[in-house]
Amino acid sequence: MNASVQDAPIGALSVCNLLRNAYPRHAAKHVARGADVPVDTARAWVTGRKRMCAVALLRLAARCDRFAATMENALDEERAAAAAGTHRTGSGAPAAPAGTGA
Repeated sequence: MNASVQDAPIGALSVCNLLRNAYPRHAAKHVARGADVPVDTARAWVTGRKRMCAVALLRLAARCDRFAATMENALDEERAAAAAGTHRTGSGAPAAPAGTGA
């Protein structure tokens, strides 16, 4: 597994975490089928070795209710965090409050 994926905080919002949350078992197989890509490509996305393009992400969400629900839950959490002023950065850490210069 990619070192950057292993070092990512547990709550970090990333595509590979969304994929693994949606499909805890046999993720690459499910993702490959839903996104209509080879299993090796899906495995690279699930492990974080390669980034998933937006078209494939949307295709997967459109075809797979389980992944779409996982994305919706993550969006709801992100919106709630933003409304509470604890919006997360890409690393999973809360962003500095606006106007602090951090």
